[in-house]
Amino acid sequence: MISIYCTYCSAKKDKRKTPMPAHALYQNERIKKVYHAAQLTGVKFMILSGKYGLINAMQKIKTYDHLLVAAEVDHHADLVAMQMKVEKINEIVFFMNPVKTDDQLKPYLDCMLKACQKSGISLIIKEESYID
Repeated sequence: MISIYCTYCSAKKDKRKTPMPAHALYQNERIKKVYHAAQLTGVKFMILSGKYGLINAMQKIKTYDHLLVAAEVDHHADLVAMQMKVEKINEIVFFMNPVKTDDQLKPYLDCMLKACQKSGISLIIKEESYID
């Protein structure tokens, strides 16, 4: 069982058509900071994607445009819970901007909360203000 650092995806992406590692696809300062922190501490880093669920930072994906919305949370949480079990995750440190600063973050937080509850996984939320 492992602990991971995780944060949610970003609307701003590299527009090249070829698949690239997820950490490079998302053009976002928050993601870069959490990725760097994970590298410094030797912790695995994953991204919560509104389309793919939990993705490894090195997983190659194509650019896409999908914002997770409240109506999708239950189904997406089932996908994420299954991915957590496959990855043998026992704890997630989830880095995010405060929901009060952006109401579009609530479905991502709700998804993570429900997925961890379904899987019996410990969730630590690190709410900070990042430059997005």
